[in-house]
Amino acid sequence: MWPAAAVPGEVSFREDLAAHIHDIMNPEWAGLTEQPTTDPGAATYFLFHDCDLATLRWGLSTLRLWYPAAVYDEPVAGPLPPSTFVLPVGDRTLRPEWMRYTARERLGVEPVEVPGGHCPHVSHPELVADVVSP
Repeated sequence: MWPAAAVPGEVSFREDLAAHIHDIMNPEWAGLTEQPTTDPGAATYFLFHDCDLATLRWGLSTLRLWYPAAVYDEPVAGPLPPSTFVLPVGDRTLRPEWMRYTARERLGVEPVEVPGGHCPHVSHPELVADVVSP
């Protein structure tokens, strides 16, 4: 499952960003000077804006620096396994247009569009579970 994800391609995500940042990222996100993992205000705005207060508090307590080197630094050599791409249409980090393109071109699937922001597994866990459950 790919929830609001950067799907690796023939070039690394880092290279993809360098060449196409304005196509991939929301301009506000691209202009951040601090990681949302160190700024609760930025995390609230970009990651948890669609959460109720209790879920927001919990989400903020889980923030950790996350750097998946295999996604950011390595291209994919060969096809990816069959997957489901969950596309939150209210995402404030990745552009929904780019996620649609990525799901279709890199995974060969139609994205499943859900309401909400970048962390639908936090704000709408039952909905995401229904999407990925057979």
